[in-house]
Amino acid sequence: IDLMKHHLVGIAGGENKRGADPILYNLIAQIATQNCYTDVKLVFLSDSGDFEERWKFALWLPHVWSENRKFRFAAYDQIDAGEVLFELTEVFRRRFEEQREGINQDNQKMPLPYYILFVEDERLIAGELIEKYVYAREKKLGLTTVFLAERYEDLPNNCEYIIQNDEKFSGFCYAKAGTAGKLPVQFDIITKEQMDALARKI
Repeated sequence: IDLMKHHLVGIAGGENKRGADPILYNLIAQIATQNCYTDVKLVFLSDSGDFEERWKFALWLPHVWSENRKFRFAAYDQIDAGEVLFELTEVFRRRFEEQREGINQDNQKMPLPYYILFVEDERLIAGELIEKYVYAREKKLGLTTVFLAERYEDLPNNCEYIIQNDEKFSGFCYAKAGTAGKLPVQFDIITKEQMDALARKI
């Protein structure tokens, strides 16, 4: 999946979104091992109460730290999410203004670091200023957002590319193409324990 091409990605994981976990571990492992933390930032928003169980490995990744190394882009609840989103909004407000005013404009390059935002529940960003940039038509802000949901139908309508891993289907879906856009895939499996070991090693 080309995350610089697909700026809104959905993962439908079935009951309790459990089918999304191995997909996320796959994505995060590939991103973290193939990209320097100065070039790519990973952001995690969760309020399910089981961050410790499912996402704790993320705290070890150097990619979750802000550029000044003073702030970690990982939220356990709505309050933490608000703080993370405030920091992110400042980044994208600045980039948006620079583009509008033609400052540092280079049509061939994406601004760095590139941000990949993992949102466990769409409601975590609902009504927040970051929504403007998540759903922006301008694609050169350097942001891709990955939404999680139990069902395909629960993902934001704007999601153009969907990964489904539940009891009904395992593979990729291009939303605009309907059933004709489905590509079955048997995904590689990475366990939570393997992710923890990988993150600590990095």
